[in-house]
Amino acid sequence: MWGRSEQIPGEELWRTHERRRERLVAFARRRLHNQLRFRGAGPTQLAEADEALDPEALTIGFGRRFATYKRGTCSSATPRV
Repeated sequence: MWGRSEQIPGEELWRTHERRRERLVAFARRRLHNQLRFRGAGPTQLAEADEALDPEALTIGFGRRFATYKRGTCSSATPRV
């Protein structure tokens, strides 16, 4: 299967990469917008969410597992000394 990938023109691969990146940025913006709206954000914050992330910029991110018992909304989320 991977041998056939050599036959795909570089321009087509790059266009596909750009389209996927644009779709990812659009998804992230929608998700941020919806989360902010759910939390009662104002029009200015919602407008900023619609412009978050530049699809032309290199963006590096990482994710960490957020354990259920560490949820910020539960009362046990207060730091213990």
